[in-house]
Amino acid sequence: MEAKDTREVIDIQVLNSELKTIVANIDNLREQIDEIVEKIAA
Repeated sequence: MEAKDTREVIDIQVLNSELKTIVANIDNLREQIDEIVEKIAA
């Protein structure tokens, strides 16, 4: 008797798309943080 595979099926294309969106958001936030830090340091 084999153990049943109960792992969640993941669509790699959807995952990659979501990661691209997350990375773009992170990049945007980093730019905004850099601008704020510049204003504070000035």
